[in-house]
Amino acid sequence: MKHRHGFTLLELLISMALLSMIMLMLSGAVGFGERAWKTSDQISQKTSQSVKSRRLLNHLIEQAEPFFISQPRQGKILAFSGKENQIDFYIRSPFAALPAGLYQTKLIINQGKLDIHLKEVSTNEPIVKTITFDRPLKHFRFIEQPQQGDQLTHNSWTVASHAPDLIRLDFSDSDQTETLALYTRPLLLPKRVYDEESF
Repeated sequence: MKHRHGFTLLELLISMALLSMIMLMLSGAVGFGERAWKTSDQISQKTSQSVKSRRLLNHLIEQAEPFFISQPRQGKILAFSGKENQIDFYIRSPFAALPAGLYQTKLIINQGKLDIHLKEVSTNEPIVKTITFDRPLKHFRFIEQPQQGDQLTHNSWTVASHAPDLIRLDFSDSDQTETLALYTRPLLLPKRVYDEESF
């Protein structure tokens, strides 16, 4: 009786076909893993940038200087005002890298991003920085929180004596039905003292 050595042609073809299928599945799995890794990395970087942007925005608004300016008709008014797409105020030395001084600050919503304009009061050249969030910006809202009564929300803020209790930054998101917002409390600006008899 003769013993065969090696593979027949059919066995060799079947082995090659199986090996090709295994290699194809492995390459697909590796490709999927690589795409998932890249997507995860991009989301992580975007989220990290958004967190930094929120912290920067909070820092600027929270440290707004309680600075009063003189107006011919109104007398001394708080140097803080706001509209749907812009907030104007003053801040003292917002970043360690900038020279010490008082900076006129504008936060402007521009095509879903936030432009920060900083101008030291003794100079003419503003510093402009654009920051992005994970979603497009929509508008600012200004909130008063009375001790009694309903919370009051305003589209703009021109009150001469005090700042709003909260500033809300709304984000537009076509995929979400609920309101996505960032709330910031101006810590240093004067607040309204509510009289109980007024309610």
